[in-house]
Amino acid sequence: MTTTAAKLQQIIDAGTHPESYYDKLLPPTSAQIRRWLLSTIRKETRLLAKIQNSLRHPLLDLFFTYSAILGTHTFFVLLLPTFFWFGYGSLGRGLTLITTSGVICTGFLKDSLCLPRPSSPPIRRLCIGSHHLEYGFPSTHTTNAVSIALFFLTHIYSIESNSMFKFVGTVCLIIYCLSVVFGRIYCGMHSLTDIFAGFILAILVWWIHWSFQVHIDAFILNESWSVPVIVITLGISLVYMFPEVIDNCPCIEDCIACIGAAVGMIIGSWNFSNSRFSNNGNVPYDYNSTGFAVTLLRVVFGLTIVFIWRIVMKKFLLAVLPPIYKALDLIYQDFIIKKKNIYLVNRFLSDVSYLKSNEPTKNLVIPPIDVTIKLVVYTGIGWLVVDAIPVLFEIFGMGMC
Repeated sequence: MTTTAAKLQQIIDAGTHPESYYDKLLPPTSAQIRRWLLSTIRKETRLLAKIQNSLRHPLLDLFFTYSAILGTHTFFVLLLPTFFWFGYGSLGRGLTLITTSGVICTGFLKDSLCLPRPSSPPIRRLCIGSHHLEYGFPSTHTTNAVSIALFFLTHIYSIESNSMFKFVGTVCLIIYCLSVVFGRIYCGMHSLTDIFAGFILAILVWWIHWSFQVHIDAFILNESWSVPVIVITLGISLVYMFPEVIDNCPCIEDCIACIGAAVGMIIGSWNFSNSRFSNNGNVPYDYNSTGFAVTLLRVVFGLTIVFIWRIVMKKFLLAVLPPIYKALDLIYQDFIIKKKNIYLVNRFLSDVSYLKSNEPTKNLVIPPIDVTIKLVVYTGIGWLVVDAIPVLFEIFGMGMC
């Protein structure tokens, strides 16, 4: 296993194989767009290196590296449940759909165009986790940050509130946006082209939701059984619509997780809204009645359930599914974690030298077992947050009914 991991560490960055590799594997239109964008991205390298070198400081390194967490799905797993648990169901559904849509759209484009991140060196990448292993175009962090800022901004200005609240809210959202977006350039994770594309996608995602949010919410909360049928069908279709992975790029994992979370959230919201525990589609909550202690207990209890589900279900599926796939003679993959980087390894191959070969191959794919695990785990999380956990609040005396 150590030898395998050592070989994998020599794999080149996603999107940096010779042009012939992508010309043979990508559809002609995608390959042509990729060539055009790649030349633009490469021209920016010197400028980006100059910007980074002129601004580098240990405190800024720390700030922008950790502020990037505010644009990740892990952050939203911690944040989004609170909107549902404290009676803001409509806000929670809107934010969930906007964030998951942004990740899915950017992930689809990343795997469709296979564009690399800015060259390192001369640029130095500063990051936490495995985001540096993904393609660069477009910037998911930018899409998430800008679309969420627009979502809250339009909400702030659409409700009755004083001018000071609107001013403070606007300033906070601008700071949030700039810290995440500019941080991607400072940390050497994205080109200006990546940022611009992410910005355009953010506006599109926000505009679609803002224009149809009333209709979307009405669809989710209606009593018809067509809701889960349509949503499950759409979710499975999205999984199979994703382009085949042709590099060692794990970005599809976030997309699968977001598809699952959105499906689980919608089904859970539909079921909960038609139950006796619902208050017009919201979880009943009043701070004056519950107090600080119960409010805090709700958060701790709810997040504990979420993390227990994630750990237990993942271990369960990893134990149960491989023998089934092996019996059916299906290829599956393991995760090797080394120095906080995730490398995908095909368990049934003793030699992984093909991963660093320049010859095109379509063997490097995310097989159904990983898709199944992500889909089940995150669909469960979405359902737990909006349906099961609010019911448990009532059962264990933390509710309002």
